[in-house]
Amino acid sequence: MPNEPRYVVAENWTHIFSPEFGEELTCWVYDRESSRVVDAKIAVRGVAEVRGDGTVGLKGGWRDAGDAERAEIEESVTIANSSCLEDPEEWDLEQTDELPEWATVASSPALGR
Repeated sequence: MPNEPRYVVAENWTHIFSPEFGEELTCWVYDRESSRVVDAKIAVRGVAEVRGDGTVGLKGGWRDAGDAERAEIEESVTIANSSCLEDPEEWDLEQTDELPEWATVASSPALGR
């Protein structure tokens, strides 16, 4: 579709990398120009914490996905769940021309399919 924003961004996407760990929370950026997931992060498992506003969250933060993990997320996004790129709003994904503050474009070679 012409004039679509360059990036599709997920900030709360779950993915199973290993049955041992089950679903893991990820965030990623898909670049429509390169047809690639150009950045992905995985939530670091941590301990529960009560925040100042009274909500409960996980203390731990995010780590960069490795090349194999990013490739797995890319396969999930482009093949197994490709409708998320066709209708991002239906999947609660953001479309934007700007990278999110947390994202950096991957410097690894293009991921094979």
